[in-house]
Amino acid sequence: MSLSLNINQLLDLETEEPEQLWGPPICTHNLVIVYGGTGTGKSYFTWKLAHSIATGSSFLNHKCGRPRKVLLVEGELGLATTKKRMKMIEAEAPISLRGDAFRVLSKDQCGGQLWNMSDPVMMRRYNAQIRDAEVIIIDNLMSAAFPMDRRDDEMAMWNRLMPWLFMVRDSGRTVIMVAHTNKAGVFAGVQTKMNLMDTVIELRVPEITRPVHGMEFELRYMKTRDVKKSEALPLHVEYIEGEDKVSRWVWRPLEDTRRSLVQQMKEEGLSKREVARQLNLSYREVNYAWDRWEVG
Repeated sequence: MSLSLNINQLLDLETEEPEQLWGPPICTHNLVIVYGGTGTGKSYFTWKLAHSIATGSSFLNHKCGRPRKVLLVEGELGLATTKKRMKMIEAEAPISLRGDAFRVLSKDQCGGQLWNMSDPVMMRRYNAQIRDAEVIIIDNLMSAAFPMDRRDDEMAMWNRLMPWLFMVRDSGRTVIMVAHTNKAGVFAGVQTKMNLMDTVIELRVPEITRPVHGMEFELRYMKTRDVKKSEALPLHVEYIEGEDKVSRWVWRPLEDTRRSLVQQMKEEGLSKREVARQLNLSYREVNYAWDRWEVG
């Protein structure tokens, strides 16, 4: 029996349209990776994003849709620190979580270490924990999927994990995974993983940082599906404590940040080549910015 569809059958097929979870970049039926180096704020960013999705509120430059049930699978901090962080997020949020809207599965509840997500036997344990969760946060991949024996490797683990991730996605859920980069700024098997993802977000420490009471990073969309470029522009993001001792998320387009830096360096008398070197930009990019932004 043929399983293929002709064009008429395809166009007449009733399918479920994805719904936005966080603006156009993250929708239902999505696999998402958020990656970056140590200390960039990956976990806090992702947890805040998860809280916003669970409450149906806004975060940075995107609105979330209706509230969704979220399961956070946390493999590093344990329940005590997780509680402390979530209290901080709740304190600054305009809408509070209620009941089962946000559930946590910590390494403490799994015996001190998360069950190995790349082990087919352990996958069934996660299936039982997902229940009615619509969004699953995995923080992070390294603590959730690890070698089964000494001969196991990264790609073998990933090849076992992907069918399960596809199954979860096909059920209408969204999975957001946090991943660490190595010293070169990439995570293992990056190209293979990116090919299979719907959205890939990099958090990057800026080339030039300021002394801020909090975090500062650049948010870049390395991959999106069916999203306009204007809806996935890179951002300069800060999480800072104000004079009133309240922490807030502050963001602006990355291009605006570069404009400000180029303006400042121009006023200090630096040449275009010196600006390019300090901002880690090409001479062409600086020259384009110089003319477009009418610096000087």
